[in-house]
Amino acid sequence: MGNAKCKCIGIAGLSGDLRANISNQQFRFPADLGSSCQSWDDGRHPDCQKAEQPGWCHRQWCYVDPCTCNIEELPKVSTYFPRANYRKKALYYSYEACHSFDTFTYDSHSACVNQETEAKCLALGGDPDDPKIRKCAWGGAEIKCLGKELLHVCQVSDETLSDWSWLFNRESSDDARTSKIAFAVTTTVYSFLAMLFVCVARGLI
Repeated sequence: MGNAKCKCIGIAGLSGDLRANISNQQFRFPADLGSSCQSWDDGRHPDCQKAEQPGWCHRQWCYVDPCTCNIEELPKVSTYFPRANYRKKALYYSYEACHSFDTFTYDSHSACVNQETEAKCLALGGDPDDPKIRKCAWGGAEIKCLGKELLHVCQVSDETLSDWSWLFNRESSDDARTSKIAFAVTTTVYSFLAMLFVCVARGLI
């Protein structure tokens, strides 16, 4: 479900609940949290239980695979489950995958994209019990701070495909070379048959 260019991940319809980490406190969410486009925070996030609620409480989002998303607004690293992972990557969420506008991230001080310096970017840990595990990576003055998978894991996959392009180019070259040889042989055979026909017609053979 979700945007065709950035599909939701997870298993919908699971029973039970999860405890999400919000401001160092545990809050209860459905077990299938983020598996499809829904307003998951509505009535569950502490800010969405107040009289005056932020706009993102009613906006839909879901968890996604950052390396398979081709959307303008890049997915963000989940703050609810810092230890969770999907296919050996940190858990990422996206509002654009659900055709929603993300204002939740702008209010989050712990979001990678809100860190303006390399020091602040690399200081954010992916695991509260292990400060060496980082959830963000610095991409330079233009890109700034993003989830480390977006700058390293996903990019490595793209480079790996590029590195193997020589194989496909070689196969294409071999096919082209084979076609040229076949054409040359065919032309030579036809020329020989034409000369043979002329000789027979003139009684030379």
